[in-house]
Amino acid sequence: MAHLFVGIDLGTSGIRTLVTDETGQIHAKANCPIQGERRNGLHRQNPVEWWEAICSTVSACISQLKRCGASASQLRGVAIDGTSGTVVPTDRDGQCTGPAIMYDDISGREFLTELSRTHSAAVLSLSALGTAYWLKSDNSQPSPSQLLPQATWACRQLVGSAVPTDYSNALKFGYDLGRGQYYTWIDPAICAQLPAVVEPGTILGKLCREASEQTQLPEGLPLVAGTTDGVASCIASGLRRTGDYSTSLGSTLVFKSLSEHRSSHPLLYSHKLPGGYWLPGAASNTGASWIKTWFPDADPPRMDVEALPYLPSKDTVYPLTLKGERFPFANSSARAVLPPGLSGARKFAACLQGTACLERMAYMLLDEALGTPPGQGEVYSTGGGSCSDIWMQLRADLCQRIYHRPACTEAAFAAAILAAAATRYSTLPEAIQQMTHQSKTFEPCREYEEAYAAFVRSVRRYLNP
Repeated sequence: MAHLFVGIDLGTSGIRTLVTDETGQIHAKANCPIQGERRNGLHRQNPVEWWEAICSTVSACISQLKRCGASASQLRGVAIDGTSGTVVPTDRDGQCTGPAIMYDDISGREFLTELSRTHSAAVLSLSALGTAYWLKSDNSQPSPSQLLPQATWACRQLVGSAVPTDYSNALKFGYDLGRGQYYTWIDPAICAQLPAVVEPGTILGKLCREASEQTQLPEGLPLVAGTTDGVASCIASGLRRTGDYSTSLGSTLVFKSLSEHRSSHPLLYSHKLPGGYWLPGAASNTGASWIKTWFPDADPPRMDVEALPYLPSKDTVYPLTLKGERFPFANSSARAVLPPGLSGARKFAACLQGTACLERMAYMLLDEALGTPPGQGEVYSTGGGSCSDIWMQLRADLCQRIYHRPACTEAAFAAAILAAAATRYSTLPEAIQQMTHQSKTFEPCREYEEAYAAFVRSVRRYLNP
């Protein structure tokens, strides 16, 4: 019988569950929407709804397995990923003392601003820690005994007792990956509320009887520590060789590289995978947002085809729709470069090309910062922009790298891979190699050197003001 693994993704808008075997074939999937409350910068959700959605989606997957002739007895492990920075306040027994405060809730921002004056600007990214300080100051709710990441709270429900969190989910609570502990300057009263930390892929415990009855998962099933949704998508992409990149082209461009070393470059941040691998990366404000901003009524697949005759484009465009850039250079005054009068398919082609030029500039900086051979790393591309064959080939040509389109990039799939790595395979890279697949690969077949040189000249005003 095939070994089966369950992955659960706790997303902002819903819960997704899937079951896959050891080769990466998906046998069951289910999802359930979640309704939160957003008001005046606040964003709250009810963890009870998460649990009900977990039970609902897992039970639906078990029913699908039975209809296909499989059995819950084939399940070997389960893992959960969640949003990074979401905080669940609980009492000592794990019961919620208030709603979950989501990662983008503004309640703790003033505390982070104050902490950043004493420590460093990097503190501003620790959204969960800001929430913790806000909760400590808020007298309108019962004081919590514990502050848990979203996925860790759900893991506690499955095991029926307290469990550690993984270090990716602990990062925004102020966990220092380099030292393996929470920052020493954090208020001791807050530190006492934070969970112990283990490596993703660690077996946390076994499914308790009550959770088994509610989810239909077997009692005693191993529960494996997951990770954040962003790291999970990187795992699902198939990234497995040091020097390669997992790049998401959505509204923005988000880069992660697999490396044996942590980078100290000021524009990079680092996550960490089991086995000593690091995921240094960065995010650019440039991405595919120009499509909705500048072509709100366009049909992108049709525009791709119409733009193809204009490639390589002679028009130099830096398609930044916001003011300011984060990567591959940081400049709060950066603005788009857009020649006047450019329109239609010609403008669309120039924007496709300009995004790829920015991406190439980013890889050059990343290669240098990480000490990897320039241009050798392959790219596993996710996000909406990866759906376009024309854009994927353009990016491969302009960056002179091999690009892959992963077959499945769901975070729940990555959680299942972590479960398999802990219970079936020897290492996470082995599980990734055996379970991930690519739906299409694009190899560079033409050069865009003149276009790239013109792009670099056009943004030099930001690099050397």
